[in-house]
Amino acid sequence: IDFMGQKISPLEFSVNYILHKRKELIEKYGPKEPVGCLKIKIKGSKNSNKLEYDFSMFSKGKGLSKNQISPKGKTPCIHYGELFTFYPEIINVIASYTDISKNMVYSQKNDVLMPTSDVTPNGLAKASSIMLDKVIIGGDILIIKPNRNIVFGPFLSYHIRESRNVILRLVSGITVYHLYAKDMKKYPLFIPEYDEQQAIANVLTTADKEIDLLNQKLDTLKQQKKALMQLLLTGIVRTTGLNISSDTEEEGVAYVQ
Repeated sequence: IDFMGQKISPLEFSVNYILHKRKELIEKYGPKEPVGCLKIKIKGSKNSNKLEYDFSMFSKGKGLSKNQISPKGKTPCIHYGELFTFYPEIINVIASYTDISKNMVYSQKNDVLMPTSDVTPNGLAKASSIMLDKVIIGGDILIIKPNRNIVFGPFLSYHIRESRNVILRLVSGITVYHLYAKDMKKYPLFIPEYDEQQAIANVLTTADKEIDLLNQKLDTLKQQKKALMQLLLTGIVRTTGLNISSDTEEEGVAYVQ
């Protein structure tokens, strides 16, 4: 038990350290304006102190019900529900396929996808940058099309997800909540140069993968520790540290040091 505890503690420290460094990076380039960065805000801003540039266009998905999704389909597609449950900040692999192809809306690399409706406002602070062309985008999905020379899609995706409070102020509705293009046009985006955006997104992606891996190891060790404790407490496994002689050992009971 002590040995497992000694292995768990360093893993927990590593996870917390990476989370701390990740938070520092996000705070630097989050909703607050960082020093020395290119100031970009949606065209039409009344604040004359900021460079006004229409950095993106907006579109929306179309159709695609769940019964139109088939594992044997020929065309990759994204259903809006998958933005809540499956896809992270960056989409490189598609989970669903369909045989529907006519009069549909297709992705372009660097697009950023957001759900436009949900029963809770928090669910709308989701964004996923798709790095694939020609993927069908279903209905109830807002498609942000950043200028590829100015905004790196994955950076924008991370920026939106970490700006939950800003997004919530743009959401409308009472029973069902909505977020549309007209709302996202009010979203303030302050960004560094394009190369730095790419570097930041890469660092965050690497950090998230490392956190996931460490958490998997932690979960495994904790489950093993829990299982061993149950065996010890129920007497199925005994410890030889109790100085039990061979004459008193019970049949069917395992003994460990």
